[in-house]
Amino acid sequence: IDLNFLNSGRLANILVKAGDKVKKDQVLAELDYSGLVIKREEAEANLNIAQANLNKLVAGVTYEESAVSQASVNEAEAAYSASIKELEKVKKVVAENIKQAQKNLDDLESGATVNVTTYAQSVSNKESTALTTIETKLVENNTAIDAINTVVTNTDSSDVLSIKNTSYLSSTKESRDKSTTYLATAENSLLIAKANKIEDNINQALSDSLSALNKTLEGLNYCYSALENTVTSSSFTQTKLDAAKTSISTQLTTINSGISSTQTADQNLKDARLALDSAILTAQNSLNTAKTNGEKDTTLAQNKVSATLKAWEAAEASLAKIKAPARREDLALKQAEVSQARAAYNSINNQIDNSIIKAPIDGQVTKVNYEVGEEAGGKGAIVS
Repeated sequence: IDLNFLNSGRLANILVKAGDKVKKDQVLAELDYSGLVIKREEAEANLNIAQANLNKLVAGVTYEESAVSQASVNEAEAAYSASIKELEKVKKVVAENIKQAQKNLDDLESGATVNVTTYAQSVSNKESTALTTIETKLVENNTAIDAINTVVTNTDSSDVLSIKNTSYLSSTKESRDKSTTYLATAENSLLIAKANKIEDNINQALSDSLSALNKTLEGLNYCYSALENTVTSSSFTQTKLDAAKTSISTQLTTINSGISSTQTADQNLKDARLALDSAILTAQNSLNTAKTNGEKDTTLAQNKVSATLKAWEAAEASLAKIKAPARREDLALKQAEVSQARAAYNSINNQIDNSIIKAPIDGQVTKVNYEVGEEAGGKGAIVS
């Protein structure tokens, strides 16, 4: 009987020689099938894995797996409940921040505060100071006009007053007349401002007061120049001239001081209003920031609620899935995977069997045509 391999390859072992007696199924020769052995191990591992997956599917979820999945559901539910509480907390904080910021703005705009150091109270104080200053300086203004009238209407000096330059006397009278008109306008503006203390009325009173004071100052300067250009006479002695100059000089000082005081009151009021406007702007910005940050924080909290809800739903779905019995389709798939793995394993075993020559009967070896290391197939039978 001539014996050959069903596979081709390199001879790894020749276990007999011519003349040896052998028994049925005794191995006579082998090809090098070490690579197939490795593949068989891999196929066997794949078969075991496929069988384990099938067994697991048939057995269903274990208690430990169910407990772990249930714990995940509980944890996800707790996270969702916590996010709901956090959202409510954020909403309350945001509402309180906006409410406080709005109150600060409203207080500044309305002056509704008991703190005398606040900006609104400062403006109110400066307005009162300005009105008081105007009232005082207008009285002084009226006194200064009276002083001019006293000089201009003095019968003792009528023939000699400003005799050296009569233009000063004319300018004095003209300024006095205008100053009288300006004073009446300023007094009327003051009455309106005191009756209705709004910004425009107070500004108008300040402006009219400064106009009256400046026109009176102009009249006083002309009057003093008129006295400087006056000569003495029997009825208007040097003593009377000096007294008139002193009177006008005193009024000049008073009116200059009044202009300075009124300008200071005006500037202080403007500064206080500017500070109030700045504070209102800051408060408005704070309110806008509170609203913007509130919307951002609320959105983040709402997003967290949505995310934790989805996580909770996913955990419950996962728990329901592992507790559900295996479907016929899933069982059929796993069984098919086992069959496929077993077929691969058997195929490799067949390839290994085809790489081995065994004695088909009891007998005696008559001839060996190859040596170890040669490629089988070129010299006829391997063993006869």
